[in-house]
Amino acid sequence: MGLTIHYRGRFREDAKLMEMVEEVIDVAEVNGWNYNVFKKEFNCTDFCNKTSDKNIHGVCFSPPNCEPVCLTFRSNRKMCSPFWIDHTDNLTEDQECSYRISTKTQFAGFEVHAIIIRLFRHLSEKYLESFELYDEGQFWEFNNEIKSKEIFERYDKVMNTLADALKEIQIEEDEPLEEYIKRISEQTKLRKDKN
Repeated sequence: MGLTIHYRGRFREDAKLMEMVEEVIDVAEVNGWNYNVFKKEFNCTDFCNKTSDKNIHGVCFSPPNCEPVCLTFRSNRKMCSPFWIDHTDNLTEDQECSYRISTKTQFAGFEVHAIIIRLFRHLSEKYLESFELYDEGQFWEFNNEIKSKEIFERYDKVMNTLADALKEIQIEEDEPLEEYIKRISEQTKLRKDKN
C-alpha cells in the first residue's frame, strides 16, 4: 500500500543505452542515491526478439525510502524489472506482466517523486518508445505540484490512520484475521466520521 508509479516501454533502436545510463548515474550521484548498473550496451545480436535469455541492460537507482526505479531492459529492448527476471523461469513474449514495472514512492515524499517523474519525462523523449506511465500521484499526467502534494498528503493521512489503528486495536485471542481487519476498518471509519 502506498503511492506508486507504474511504467513500461521500449528502448529506441536508434538511441544509445550507454548515454542513458550515464545520465541516470549523474542524477543518482547528484542526489546521493545508490544505483546498480547492468550491461551498458546491447550486443548486435541483442536486437532480436529473444525472450528466453536473462540478460539485463540498463540501470536501477534507489532513493531513500523508495523502491528501486528500474530503467532496465531485456535483449528485446523492452523494459523489465531485474527482480522479476531473477525469480521467473522461461518467460515468453506473451507474459506482458514481466514488462510492467512498479515503484512505490510514497515514503520518499513528493520532492523525490517529482525528480523521478521529471527524469522519466526527459528519458522518455530521448531514449524510449511506446512509453506509458501511470502515476498515482498524478504529477506525470497533470504536472501540477499543488495537486500532487495534496494527493501525497491524503495517502499519508490514510497510512497514519491505519498505523494508529493497528497500534490501538489489538487482535483478540482466536479472532480470525479477516474479522480483525473488518473490525479495524469499522473503527477507522467511525473515527473518520466523528472528525
